[in-house]
Amino acid sequence: MQYRCNKYHPTEITVIKGGEMILQYTDIFDGGETTKIKAEITTEHSASSYGLPVVLLPDGDVLSAESWVLLGYRIVSIKTKEAPMMERWLKNLYGMLGLKG
Repeated sequence: MQYRCNKYHPTEITVIKGGEMILQYTDIFDGGETTKIKAEITTEHSASSYGLPVVLLPDGDVLSAESWVLLGYRIVSIKTKEAPMMERWLKNLYGMLGLKG
C-alpha cells in the first residue's frame, strides 16, 4: 500500500499503488521542466534533531522547506512506513509557514 499527498490538503494522505518514495518538482534552472526523483524520509540522519524527520535526496543532501515550497515539490508515491513521518514533516513545514496543516 502506498500514499500520495492530496493536492487540496497538503497533509492529507490517500492510498495509491507504487514501490518507493518518488517526489516531483519544477526545475527552475532547466526551463521549468518537472523532474521526478527518488527520496527517503528518516530520523536517522545528522540533520534530524529531537526526532524530527528529514527528507534525503539522491545526492545525500537534505530537502529544505524553502525548496519544497519554491520548487513546488509534491509526493508522487511513498512507502507505507514512510507516510506517517512525511505527514509529520509536512505539518511541521506548513506550521513554520503559519499555515494550518
